[in-house]
Amino acid sequence: MTRLVWLQYKITAVVVAAALLVVAVMLGVTGEHLLAVYRSMVGACQGSHDCSLADNAFQSTDNHLAQFLNYVVVVVPALIGLFWAAPLVSRELETGAFRLAWTQSVTRTRWLAVKLAAAGLAGMAVAGLVSLMVTWWWDPIAKVNLTLWANFDQRDVVPIGYAALGFMLGVTAGLIFRRTLPAMATSLVVFVAARLSADHWLRPLLLFRPSSSMLRSARAPSTASDKRTAPRRSCSQAARNFPTAGSIPSTSSTGPGSHSAR
Repeated sequence: MTRLVWLQYKITAVVVAAALLVVAVMLGVTGEHLLAVYRSMVGACQGSHDCSLADNAFQSTDNHLAQFLNYVVVVVPALIGLFWAAPLVSRELETGAFRLAWTQSVTRTRWLAVKLAAAGLAGMAVAGLVSLMVTWWWDPIAKVNLTLWANFDQRDVVPIGYAALGFMLGVTAGLIFRRTLPAMATSLVVFVAARLSADHWLRPLLLFRPSSSMLRSARAPSTASDKRTAPRRSCSQAARNFPTAGSIPSTSSTGPGSHSAR
């Protein structure tokens, strides 16, 4: 069964492997150049403790490529769900090829499990490799920008999770509609809606929410003299001292030209 899956998708696997190789070579060459520029411009000013001019000059280096790489990390999980997962089962059901597969010695459960495991793990591996290369390339820029949450969904293991989400949506849509084009369209729409909801609604609710103990500590005077002189402040006034969901950097500001947090 594993050999049959490989024969079905070996052309796709070769194309994806070639694309990853091209991206790796491009990022390796440009990344070494970016690291050298960082060491010559930003690293040289560390002794003077005033790197504002060097930081501003360095942020304009490879600006367009940096923006493009952020888009690539966002788009790759969507493409995995759109062109990899959605046709995986829907094409078999649409063309009737599943009848031939089910009449062989392999059970239906094993047939589906092997296809899902092989394609799903491969898709997550592709997203992980892309994220690894982009995270390494972006490291000097991240050291200058110091924006932890601006590119949170485009670094490290987060794209792997989005690739798993896109794959699950594509397979589910294919099983429901049993047609390739409706499955692709549905998986794309749901994936985009899920990403926008996570970026603009869910993540701001989970970050920078002051707890009740933090608010009480902000209201309490620190000394006995403060107790006699400090007026009572309302909870809403104390809450102004803490960052709110609206102050979280937007994930759309992903370029190296974004404002430094120094």
